[in-house]
Amino acid sequence: MGGSMRGVIDIHEWRDALEELKESSMGPDDMENKVFPLLLCSFIRLRDPKLQRCFLYCCLYPEDYRIPREELISKFISEGLMDRRNSRQASFDQGHSILNKLENASLLERADSKYVRMHDLIRDMALRIARNDTGFMVKAGLQLHVIPEEQEWEEDLDKISLMCNKISDMTHCVSPNCPRLSTLILRRNPLEKIPDAFFVHMRGLKILDLSYTWIEELPNSLSDHLKQVFGGRGADLMSLDIAVIKSVETQGIERTGS
Repeated sequence: MGGSMRGVIDIHEWRDALEELKESSMGPDDMENKVFPLLLCSFIRLRDPKLQRCFLYCCLYPEDYRIPREELISKFISEGLMDRRNSRQASFDQGHSILNKLENASLLERADSKYVRMHDLIRDMALRIARNDTGFMVKAGLQLHVIPEEQEWEEDLDKISLMCNKISDMTHCVSPNCPRLSTLILRRNPLEKIPDAFFVHMRGLKILDLSYTWIEELPNSLSDHLKQVFGGRGADLMSLDIAVIKSVETQGIERTGS
């Protein structure tokens, strides 16, 4: 399989090969020995570290999730995953170029003009790389009812995604020690409250995604380095403390005060 794919550059052939692999009777050993090395080769051939960083960021979203391009690029910018540009428009142009290159490499699929998605086998490969090398904890779309125990929030974690679960209570995870954490995604959970001290040991947090939750206020323990808070469309943040988020870019939420 690997040899037959080396010269394939047509995106439709590559996608068809992925579907064939997915539907085949391959066992776990075959997947481990034949499929993942092939997918890993595609990742390595990106060569450009910023393409690789942006690709891995996409695995924070659940399997087959339609990821908005503009939202993704906005997070790339806040995370510093791309080269710095002189204007926000130039940064977004760079972001679209990166997503196009990932699509052309068949590592992302275009859902339509405004969305991308990641094939489940490619996402499995991305998760493997991210967990081993880059400090990701991804438990997105697993139907979790309880937030991970505090001891699972290890100090070297850089990005955490708990989106698309059924987590409604965070009281047993009071103040996890994650000083390097830069992205925390809690969207699409029936959350109503975050413990007051939850962010005390997250001084590196840059992106907090609370979209489609029922959280009404943010605790004062939020990091001074926070750059973006995502909310709205179900996330009704009515009591934001401007002293906490005065320099934060908000997406889909209202700030209190003037």
